[in-house]
Amino acid sequence: MAEEDKKKYAVHGMIVKCSQGTMENYINTVHGHGVVYQDQPLLNANDHQPQINLTHFGECKANAQYEKAKEALNRATQSKEDDNFFESAGKTALRVIGNLSLTTREFLWMDKCEIDTPTPWLLVNETYMLDGAPALTLRSKCTCRRGGVIYFVPVDGEAEPEDVEKEFLDERVKEYEEKILEQYGAIIEEYMVLAENSEANAERLKVLKQKLAEFNIMKLLQQLGNEINEMPTIQNNKNNPFYFVDLVNTNAPLDLKNRKRTISNTNISYSVWSLPWGDGSGNTITGDYAGNWLFGYMGAEYFTVFGDGDGEDNFLKSGAGGAQLLSNLKGDLKGEVDENGNQQSKPIGEIVQDGAQTVGTYIGSVLTGNYGDTLNGEGKSDSQMIQEGIDAYKKAHQQ
Repeated sequence: MAEEDKKKYAVHGMIVKCSQGTMENYINTVHGHGVVYQDQPLLNANDHQPQINLTHFGECKANAQYEKAKEALNRATQSKEDDNFFESAGKTALRVIGNLSLTTREFLWMDKCEIDTPTPWLLVNETYMLDGAPALTLRSKCTCRRGGVIYFVPVDGEAEPEDVEKEFLDERVKEYEEKILEQYGAIIEEYMVLAENSEANAERLKVLKQKLAEFNIMKLLQQLGNEINEMPTIQNNKNNPFYFVDLVNTNAPLDLKNRKRTISNTNISYSVWSLPWGDGSGNTITGDYAGNWLFGYMGAEYFTVFGDGDGEDNFLKSGAGGAQLLSNLKGDLKGEVDENGNQQSKPIGEIVQDGAQTVGTYIGSVLTGNYGDTLNGEGKSDSQMIQEGIDAYKKAHQQ
């Protein structure tokens, strides 16, 4: 979103909508905060109270309540070692029937919207405080515990967001990137410019790299992972592999290595997450380490149907390897790009040859226990980096 759009303040009486609701409604304030904008009271981040600031959004399409009910049912009907045959069979039958009943209701019925917004609005203007809380802008969003994201309906003919939940996640990641750039933006740009120049001052480049390595990116990455895992929209879609893939796929919000920025007046682009940051233990990380680590850290929370042991770990690593295979095969279909930037067609013989090599590499990786990955420059495969993210999650949550 353009910088000027961030400054469009939100006021009493504007129309808001929930990503999981069926109708729009108005946002209100009873007393305001002493500031008027466009003849209406300006709103702040604390204007999220149900039935005071926000009223219902019709019917609720979110299935968070059903997922929680299924988890509770599965825990209650888990067989124990001392159960006899009939006790174990009875619990299994109850679990199957109960899950079928909940799934049927989940897909056939919608429930009346009951707003549950315990946390303030996010993506706010933190430089302008009202009554001790940041002012709201048209890009601000608020999450409902049932799984929806509440947002302001665009004005002045602006297009409705195609996927407000994904957009919200993308904007949250951007805010973490902005935190890094506030402190290291100048160092990053000088480092990238020198790194692109073969005649660069090697000593200066070394100094800049050391400065970057002083920042423990893993601490911030874990904070980001925890925030994402706790988002209602993530909790609402737990164990849905298609939703997860949609978040981490190429150029998706959590494809960290491809979140490119371009330095002004140059053609030099970079990802904040792929720089040589410190990991808090004296080492540096580069490339796609951050993305793979976050994949594992999030996945350990997201997927619960495989249990807490090797089943879940192997599922995540195999899934990442399979996704990489598909991405590589898609790349094998593409020809060279000409000097005008046009994609050229690729001879069928080259496609078959490159595709066969890609599949052969994948199979060899699987047979050697690397889950379909190849080693990167640091000698670590994607699956190893993912496993480190899984291990970090388990350690943080004492699993």
